Parts: sequence; C-alpha cells; structure tokens
Amino acid sequence: MLQGALEDNVLTLLCWSNEHAAAVALAVSPQLFSTRAYRKIAEHAFNYIADYNSPPGVHLRDILEDDLRKGEEGQVLQRVLLDMDT
Repeated sequence: MLQGALEDNVLTLLCWSNEHAAAVALAVSPQLFSTRAYRKIAEHAFNYIADYNSPPGVHLRDILEDDLRKGEEGQVLQRVLLDMDT
C-alpha cells in the first residue's frame, strides 16, 4: 500500500505526467491506493492511459463527471482533484 505524500505524488504522476504516467501504470495498481477516492481516480487514469497512451490530465474532471455529482463521495473526489491542482 502506498501512503501519504508518496501516494499523492504517484496519483498525480499517473493523472498528469506525459513522461511518467505509462511507467507508473505498469508499476502500480489501483488497489494499492489507500482510499476509495484515490482508487477511483487511479482506475479511471489507468483506463485512459490504456486507451490513449497518455494521462487524462485536463480530461480528468470530464471522466469523473458523474462521480463528482454523488454527494459526499463527489465532494471527496473534488477535494482530491483540487489538491492535485495545487
């Protein structure tokens, strides 16, 4: 299991790094992330990388659009995305 800042950094690379996303996707799995929100974002990023051979980047919010509308879970996802933006 990944933890703390390492987990945040790995998720950010997976979602945003054109240079490293594919390598990260080969080295980790969504199940390694500690929270449901992180696993959900990672799963979508893995699928996007598999389909397009690049990280979702600016498309991440579009991909998660339905999930972001799901009450408290959506709010948690929104916070994680905001943290990745900063």
